Amino acid sequence: MIGDDLVHVDLTVPNVLFDSEGNISGVVDWNYGVARGDRRFGLVKLLHTLSFDAATRPADARPTPGAVRRVEQVLAECLEPATLQRYWAHQTLNMLYVSLQWGTEKAFTTYLDLGESRLT
Repeated sequence: MIGDDLVHVDLTVPNVLFDSEGNISGVVDWNYGVARGDRRFGLVKLLHTLSFDAATRPADARPTPGAVRRVEQVLAECLEPATLQRYWAHQTLNMLYVSLQWGTEKAFTTYLDLGESRLT
C-alpha cells in the first residue's frame, strides 16, 4: 500500500464501537498492530468481512444489505476501481491462507467465491 496513514489491519464490526444512536464512537482491538499505508484498506477489510458474514451467517445474524451497500458506496467514492481490486485481491489471499490453516472447506470456498466476485 502506498500512503502514510495509520491502518487498522483488523477493522471488523466487533472492533468498532457505536453510540446509542448508531454513530461510530471509537475503534478498538489493535492487537494485530497497525500498518502504515492507505487507511481505506481498512474499509476493504470491513467490506470483505461483511460480505463473508452475509454469505455464511444465519439470517438473524447477517449484516443488513444496507450496511454492505453503504461500505460499497463509500469505497466507490474514495478508491479508484483498480486500487479497490488490488486491495480486494490482497484481502482474499489473506483470508484464503487463514481458512487453510484454521477454517473449513466451506470457508475456503466462500472466500474464493468472494474474491472472484470482485476480480472479474
